[in-house]
Amino acid sequence: MRLSIRPGALSDATALTDLANDHHEAFTGEPLWSVEEIRALLVTATADPTRDDRFVERDGVPVAGFHTRFYEPFDVGRIDLAVPLQDERAAVVEMLVDAALRVLRARSSKDDAIAQATVPTEDAELIDCLQGRGFAITGRLWLLEIPAEGVTRVPPSPSIDVSTLDVLQHLSDGFEILEQSFPTPGSNWHLPRDDYEHMMRNDPTALAGLSLIAHEGARPVGVCINFLDTMRPQAGHIGMLGVARSARRRGIARALFTESLARFAERGWTHGRLTTISPVDGKGGEDAAGFFRSVGMQTVYDHDILARPLVTQHPVTRTLGTRH
Repeated sequence: MRLSIRPGALSDATALTDLANDHHEAFTGEPLWSVEEIRALLVTATADPTRDDRFVERDGVPVAGFHTRFYEPFDVGRIDLAVPLQDERAAVVEMLVDAALRVLRARSSKDDAIAQATVPTEDAELIDCLQGRGFAITGRLWLLEIPAEGVTRVPPSPSIDVSTLDVLQHLSDGFEILEQSFPTPGSNWHLPRDDYEHMMRNDPTALAGLSLIAHEGARPVGVCINFLDTMRPQAGHIGMLGVARSARRRGIARALFTESLARFAERGWTHGRLTTISPVDGKGGEDAAGFFRSVGMQTVYDHDILARPLVTQHPVTRTLGTRH
């Protein structure tokens, strides 16, 4: 049977979703994406499936694929691999990874740029293949969860008001806090403004009334971007939680966290989930796992983060993350 590779297209949303979910379920027991999320991902202001994505086909049938994300200033190119268990899997992975590196190199020739992939920790075959292509493990992503029922709302200091993030009124305020919280391009959960606004307006899991904004007077000091979780039925996902550096240690993060869980419970959802990275270096990339475990969150599964230089062959020493 002959393997071939082709560019992606907007019409590939279902194929990419199925491949990613088959891959993820084999190692974690859970799907990763809904097809609506993938469709929204493929039409952001910075996405181009023909440029960014590739599929490996066996006799004309897609058996694996990848989606790449590369934001200005093009320091970190992320590779989302979807490689279900199959015959000749190592050859498929090598074909995909080599293609992904070519795709990313076509967009950046910076000497210090890196390529990064996040892989289920139990997928030893895929990790071995990536290491054979020059990748090294640089960190770990954790999915954490906690029951949403019976949560007590913890108020912040009296001068802080927590309310629903209204897309029509608060988009700029929310982005201001995310930019302060995750300022380094390429770092964990950093988003260009266009992609942030597209996500808030078009992501089908960013339901109205879920996300929160905190103000002190007219000044935004915290934000919590929440979603319907696509992996566990009846669960909410805390996608990004940020607090202005000048307003930290005043209970804002805990207030946003507990208010989010309370709103999940009011919808009849049983759990809240989020992803965090450990270890993470760099400004705006602090490891928050300690805080979330301190409030009772438990690990569902973990993924290894692997990286390699995009252009050179020098070892990678920095760790950066990826968004659900």
